[in-house]
Amino acid sequence: MWIIYALLAAVFFGARGIMYQWTSQKNVNRNLMLFGVFFVGFVISAVLMKIFNQQWYG
Repeated sequence: MWIIYALLAAVFFGARGIMYQWTSQKNVNRNLMLFGVFFVGFVISAVLMKIFNQQWYG
């Protein structure tokens, strides 16, 4: 499961980098875009955790 997380992180951060470069000439709040990347990653992780019944160990 962790390798899937690592691959998805690479894809999302690559897409963020591309969008960061694309929006560098436009009037877009890039901090908000970075927050969006982290938030979407959190939501996807939480949904997959519930779907695959992953356990949290503390």
